Amino acid sequence: MHKIGSVLLLLVAFTCYGQVSVVDSLLTEYRTKQGKQRVEILHELTKATWTNQPDSALRYSKEAVELSYHLEDLKLQSISFRLLGAVYNYMSVIDSGRFYKNVQSLQIALTLNDSLLIAKTYNNIGVTSQTTGNYVEALHNYYMAYQMSKSFTEFKGLPIVVSNISEVYYDVAAYDSAKKYAEIAVAQTLSEPKTSRHLLANNWLARSEMANGNTQKAEEIYQSIIEIGMEIGEKRYTAYAKQGLGRLDYLAGNFDEAYQHFHEAEELFVELDDQTYISEIYLDYSKLYRAYNFNTSIEYANKSLTLAKQKQLSDLQMSNYENLVDLYSRYNLMDSVQRYSNILRKLQAAKQYQINQLGIEGVFAKIEEEKARSELTMQSIELERQRIRTYFFIAIALIILFFAALIFRYYRKQKKFGVRLEKINDRIAVQNRLIDRKNRDLNAINEEKDTLVNIVAHDLKNPLTNIINASQFVKNEISGSDETTTQLLGIIEKSALKLSDMVSKMLDVSVIEKGLINIELQPVDLSSLLEGNYEEFQEQATKKKLKLHLDTKDNVSIQAEETLTNQVLQNLISNAIKYSPEGKNIYIKLSIWHTNALIEVKDEGPGISENEQTMLFQMFQKLSTQPTANESSTGLGLAIVKKYMDAMNGNIKCVSTPGSGATFIAEFPLLK
Repeated sequence: MHKIGSVLLLLVAFTCYGQVSVVDSLLTEYRTKQGKQRVEILHELTKATWTNQPDSALRYSKEAVELSYHLEDLKLQSISFRLLGAVYNYMSVIDSGRFYKNVQSLQIALTLNDSLLIAKTYNNIGVTSQTTGNYVEALHNYYMAYQMSKSFTEFKGLPIVVSNISEVYYDVAAYDSAKKYAEIAVAQTLSEPKTSRHLLANNWLARSEMANGNTQKAEEIYQSIIEIGMEIGEKRYTAYAKQGLGRLDYLAGNFDEAYQHFHEAEELFVELDDQTYISEIYLDYSKLYRAYNFNTSIEYANKSLTLAKQKQLSDLQMSNYENLVDLYSRYNLMDSVQRYSNILRKLQAAKQYQINQLGIEGVFAKIEEEKARSELTMQSIELERQRIRTYFFIAIALIILFFAALIFRYYRKQKKFGVRLEKINDRIAVQNRLIDRKNRDLNAINEEKDTLVNIVAHDLKNPLTNIINASQFVKNEISGSDETTTQLLGIIEKSALKLSDMVSKMLDVSVIEKGLINIELQPVDLSSLLEGNYEEFQEQATKKKLKLHLDTKDNVSIQAEETLTNQVLQNLISNAIKYSPEGKNIYIKLSIWHTNALIEVKDEGPGISENEQTMLFQMFQKLSTQPTANESSTGLGLAIVKKYMDAMNGNIKCVSTPGSGATFIAEFPLLK
């Protein structure tokens, strides 16, 4: 996801002098200098202001370009163009002018035969290509910069070039290669004092470790980045690390800690006015809320997508569409899922096509070709140095032809791509029609199933009631006369009651699914309701030698339906008693999380495996875990709880590890 790269290339070009005192001192010098020295002061002012005052940096770099032209100093022109392109990169100005400034700098650097200047400019062009999603060209330019700068021991920006290579591999999900180059970059910074280059390399190493599943190692690296970042005053990398820790907490299910880390990172990014990473934080918030609060999750997703589109960040747009597809899928909004899936497939196809156009072997071949061309150009410059002006115009003509050839080649590729994309879209359309047909067939089958269940359930209700009444009457009439007969009648009565309960629950589910139940959400005193259930289940728990523990809050009111809420609480508490062995504890807790009230019911039973957790809230699911005292189970209780919670805009989930009990969490919207 882009892009730390917009920060990286600037560090290759210069060291950041962000302090106000340094800027003031440079401005004083600027007023007293003329000619070449004045241009050099403008370069230093650009370097000193790009992170905190990008608009000022843009003004200084433009003035440097103008003055260097008047002085006819090619080296100053190349540096001025490179810094102007770097400021455009940092400000995420995606236009032809940004690319043109970097190309102008490269042309002049080639004319001067300045290898270090050429390397720095290749790095600049690499960042421009990466920002626009052109990974092949980005990798090509970074490798050129890397190859040409390795022999310059005085070049402090080499770790940043290597970090850029790591970032490209990370963007195309080649995480092993990303880790490899991040480790090289870290090793290159070990012999120097801790600087932003060291933090940058470690940041990409941490991301690569997290992507490879090494979460503990990633956490250690992020903690180190925060410690060093705070020590040397690097807010940006401190913010990156806090965001990384937030994502690790999210993956581990520690949502409160994740929110805190994201919030701390957001404050720093707002202070730095980094719109790219503010967009990433909004995406992180959306993912954090999507399992609990649909409206809040959608709000943050739209904010993130808007910023990503404004900055033309293709990877971040793709991540947002992936999030929207997952979010709408969770809430079964299939029209929105279909719409965003179509957009996502187009973006993914375009990215994969661009990556496949030139494999890594092709990149290296192109690098060697470019190196050979550069060597020939440099030799020609040496031989024709006395005729530099004439050669310069020839070189400009060749460059124009070169770009004309590139444009023609691009046009041909786009034309071929258009044909392929049209064929792919046709295939997708056919598949969509097949899917629509299958969906209609499935809906028809589902309606037939519902009708059959309702008919059977209603037809069973009256006979079951007659069996129950008759068995109770006969049992009362012959009480004490025949023990065996009494026991058999008891079994008949118990079985009939169980079957009647199952039929009632099936009818309840059917009514809710068809929307026939009229649920009016009103204020409900959740604290009192919970305390009442706690008292009601004390006797049942005592019979099984279980201890109920209640941790509640006073005056917690929710927007719900009281009868349904009471049935949810009764089901969760009775299940905890049903599946707990004798002598164990059951913990019932009421807490507040953001705008929701949470009821947690935790037992010390055998727990539920990860595979079976996915089936918990489905109808008629019998799991491997059995009631500890042979209590009855229909397999419908939790399915009904899920239907009730959905109907009241709530949420229910289970957290369990086999052997360590299970915790059921019911989440209700607080009364506004």
